[in-house]
Amino acid sequence: MDDIDWASATALTEGYRQGSLSPVAVIEALQIRADRLNPALNAFQTVRFDKALDAAAASAERWQHGAPLGPLDGVPVTIKDTVDVAGWPTLKGSRLSDADRLAAGDSPSVANLRRAGAVIFAKTTTPEFAWKSLTQSPLNGATRTPWDLSRNSGGSTGGGAAAVAAGLGPLAHGNDGGGSLRMPPSYCGVVGIKPTNGTVPFRPQAGPAARLVVEGPVARSVADAALMLDVMRRPDRRDPLGLPHDARSWVPSGPRPLGGLRLAYAPGFAGAEPAAATLAVIEAAVQRLREAGADVVEVGPVIPPMEPRFGDFWLASMAQAVRSLPQDRLHLVDPRLVEIGQSGMDIGPEAIWNGLTDQLALTAELAEFHEAHRFLITPTMLDTAPPADHPYHEGTYTRWSATAYVLAANMTGQPAISVPAGLAEGLPVGLQIMARRYDDRALIAAAASIEAALDFPAPHPALLDRLAAIA
Repeated sequence: MDDIDWASATALTEGYRQGSLSPVAVIEALQIRADRLNPALNAFQTVRFDKALDAAAASAERWQHGAPLGPLDGVPVTIKDTVDVAGWPTLKGSRLSDADRLAAGDSPSVANLRRAGAVIFAKTTTPEFAWKSLTQSPLNGATRTPWDLSRNSGGSTGGGAAAVAAGLGPLAHGNDGGGSLRMPPSYCGVVGIKPTNGTVPFRPQAGPAARLVVEGPVARSVADAALMLDVMRRPDRRDPLGLPHDARSWVPSGPRPLGGLRLAYAPGFAGAEPAAATLAVIEAAVQRLREAGADVVEVGPVIPPMEPRFGDFWLASMAQAVRSLPQDRLHLVDPRLVEIGQSGMDIGPEAIWNGLTDQLALTAELAEFHEAHRFLITPTMLDTAPPADHPYHEGTYTRWSATAYVLAANMTGQPAISVPAGLAEGLPVGLQIMARRYDDRALIAAAASIEAALDFPAPHPALLDRLAAIA
């Protein structure tokens, strides 16, 4: 049973191919595990094991006839509850949503996963409308990292990262408009990939910050995440701004020797000041990379702090979001979301224009940096996971401290990956790797080699001990 719980997507499909494993048995084992762990984690918004068992049975029949639909046929997958799954509600962590209103069709990336045979068994928790980097909402409460149930899993892909880390499926769908595919993986000790914006087909959304968002995978390894991304990024005509499709697989052939790999290292990226324990883990990881043959050169902050350039842009965007909600039902909405949105109501349209102009300038600045440095490594977060009910945008955990390392890649649209680097006081610390726009395939290959050198166990023995203690 433990082998099934922690099997990679590739191992599962190899078991199906050999006939030593059945998709139905995998879903049945997953249901038992979810019943035990999810009440403590709060990772799932909606669970439908009845639908999953039907899909798994259909997958099993295809494997018996040697006709799988694709590389994920029979592999369990969760979907972040901000996008549509046909026949399921899309609640977005909000009490404003109607649980009886079921989606008429799949969103583009979900449709791609389903066409490849992936078995969807749950939608994962998210902060209300995915607005913050902690997974807390009036609808669901807090989602917790399996490493410490007193700590938050991060946001906004917090449910997906917590589930993957806890052995509740090998793969999770997520999206990232300000670090949401990297922050939760850092807090949960797993891998998250934010691809170049436009890579994964995405239904257009309104608002000045809408195109900062891109969908992507969470997994326990770079290889599994890349496999899921290969499926998710297949083109869909519903996204008129999608990039031309790269038909090559982005799954790395295996870790390559680090000799000759050049990495720029910016512990103080954008003026960030990481906690001492976090920095110690990252410094040790950098030393391991050097010992493995990588050429790591420390650079300065690269760019100035983000808040002076984008503070008003963010507040104006939040104001637009709050204006779009039914004003007579704001009492049902996350009070902090309403408060921050209302604080931006008086900011004029020039803040949006200035923000978009500064976004272009930042994109040019980082593009020039990557001409000299193909890959940039930083910590993913300033610190380990905060308390589960920590107030957002208050004290030491603000919009700008939480996203100090990760937000720039959203503003520029470039790809970035978070991989586990080690433990600080028993909690995971992520290492972020960034590359220039459209260099996703090379970034994933480099990340696989870095992952192998850092050798973070999946699952980690310390995590297994903590999971064993959950009733």
